[in-house]
Amino acid sequence: MDPAFVPFQPSQVRHRRFCFCIPVRWGTWVLTAVTAVLSATIALATLLSLWSDDNDMPRLAAVQVVMVFVWSGLVIICGFGWVGTIMQKSAWVEWYYEFCWWHLWANVLFGFFGLLLFNMPLSRAESIASCYTVGITQEQLMHLAYKVTAERANAIAATCQNQTQLGVILIDLVWAVAILVELWLVLVVGHYTDELADRDAATQFGVDIENPNPPYHFAGIPPEEGYQPYHSAGKHSQRSHHRRRQ
Repeated sequence: MDPAFVPFQPSQVRHRRFCFCIPVRWGTWVLTAVTAVLSATIALATLLSLWSDDNDMPRLAAVQVVMVFVWSGLVIICGFGWVGTIMQKSAWVEWYYEFCWWHLWANVLFGFFGLLLFNMPLSRAESIASCYTVGITQEQLMHLAYKVTAERANAIAATCQNQTQLGVILIDLVWAVAILVELWLVLVVGHYTDELADRDAATQFGVDIENPNPPYHFAGIPPEEGYQPYHSAGKHSQRSHHRRRQ
């Protein structure tokens, strides 16, 4: 390298932020850890529901099995992203970023299909019937009586219907919030992959691929003629960078 060439330093790379002040590296590190915990919790809850004797919706078993694998896979992917963020390994973070997109689309597809099945009238009727059976049994045990009055039975039926309707709404909301949170995570990680790509370019080549007017130039040549600007033709992954001189 020409001794007059003033390289761009990794310490000069712009630190991207989200929510106005939080560095994307910190955000990626925290979000990968939180997502791993939430994914493990959802996978475990789904697995326990699948094995439960009280599972009143056997037609959703296949969807539940797929969701267990999907959420368990995200736990492993988050592990790579978490370690890659700490060690600033762009390849690991980028691998995590790409698989997060695949996981997001899988969640949208299978989650939407599962919600359609859960919202079917037959599925709701099965849920209400199961709730009614449990309610009647509890009423009998509570009063040590074999028969339950018609008034009490109607009240139990109405309660089960309301609970099922509320459950459907809550499941829909939880799924929607989970998709939005994961999408937010993917976008934050995408900005961090940009930052790591800029850092790699500064480390390996001493150039700033983000700034169209970098501060380096060759001595003895006017600044406007002494450098060739570097541009990124679309970032968010290192392999998608096409560095070109203009």
